[in-house]
Amino acid sequence: MQVKGFACEPDARRAAERWFAYHPFLRAGGILITTSQKKTDKKRSRPGKDDIVETVFSFEAPLEVIPEIIAREKLCLGRFVLATNDVDLEAETILKYYKGQQSVERGFRFLKDKSFRVAEVFSKPYP
Repeated sequence: MQVKGFACEPDARRAAERWFAYHPFLRAGGILITTSQKKTDKKRSRPGKDDIVETVFSFEAPLEVIPEIIAREKLCLGRFVLATNDVDLEAETILKYYKGQQSVERGFRFLKDKSFRVAEVFSKPYP
């Protein structure tokens, strides 16, 4: 991971610490602060002798996933229960049917919409 554009080394280090505090499931294999020269006039070319340059600090850190925290988060996740009275269906089939239900619901919503203009049919009760 590499982030660029800090004014001083302590700013770059604080930004790295803040980033890793926000992402607790990742750890750095070591934070390396690097410096580079950047032109102040924002033009895309190599700086010349008379151009004004500023020193920009950035940090680089190889990322490692912490598997213990990932496993603990997985335990905290909830469960989703689907029930049926058809005992012959497999769990994958039940889930497939449930996920396919959305397209049917979308079709009914389209038919009920006022912008779907069809001739309305009224039935009159016989006296």
